[in-house]
Amino acid sequence: MAVLVAAAGSTAGLAGPANAQPANRLGEALIGRQAPPQVPAVARYVSDQGPSFILDRSTPMPLLRFENSPEVWVLRAKPGAGGDIVYYNDLGQPMLRATRLGGLTLYHPSRPAGLAAQVAGAASPILLVDMGPSVAERRLAQATVRMAVAAGRSTERGLELEVPLVRITARTASVLVDTSTLVAEAFEQIAKRPSGLELLNRVDKVQIVLTEGPPNVVFSQGVLQVSVRPVDGVAGRPSSLRMIVTLTGR
Repeated sequence: MAVLVAAAGSTAGLAGPANAQPANRLGEALIGRQAPPQVPAVARYVSDQGPSFILDRSTPMPLLRFENSPEVWVLRAKPGAGGDIVYYNDLGQPMLRATRLGGLTLYHPSRPAGLAAQVAGAASPILLVDMGPSVAERRLAQATVRMAVAAGRSTERGLELEVPLVRITARTASVLVDTSTLVAEAFEQIAKRPSGLELLNRVDKVQIVLTEGPPNVVFSQGVLQVSVRPVDGVAGRPSSLRMIVTLTGR
């Protein structure tokens, strides 16, 4: 694993106000920037036959995290039919639909037609934990092991993870570590598919690079390159699903 020395430092996390200010809340809700007045800006939702999740609408781009999953999904809100707001992932796939009165529909692989979700109460904002260089390097090493195990690699032919940590603050280091964790998640999901190990056998190196543009994923000549913009927090890195689609084509 190629990991450059990280610079120490500490910055604030991705914290946003747990509850929106009362002024113009309804107007902001109708364009997806805030929850409707009767719904907490950060809330836990439950459904009868689907997963529970946290929806954080206290940040400029709404965040979603399913319970028992480490991944934070960054959502893009767009107006839908009838005044609804549809929340899309970074592949342009709908994940949620919200009505102006606060009703919510979840679109999940287990229920692609959608299922109703109800507010179960307020929740804490979704945050990435700042970390110093030693913690970051340990977490990156753990992610590398997960990738190699998922790919069925022996110790003789492992996987190289290359991450630039020079002059990176504690906050941006957490984004790079989070990105490496999502790569490991993607590998583990691919490994469960028919011919998944054959696909993963084509990957020799995972390279996380910094970019001034939007986050991106490219696979070429055995190198999976994941471009991230840490200053944007979790919104500056791609989802695990985008990594899966890049490697598998679907």
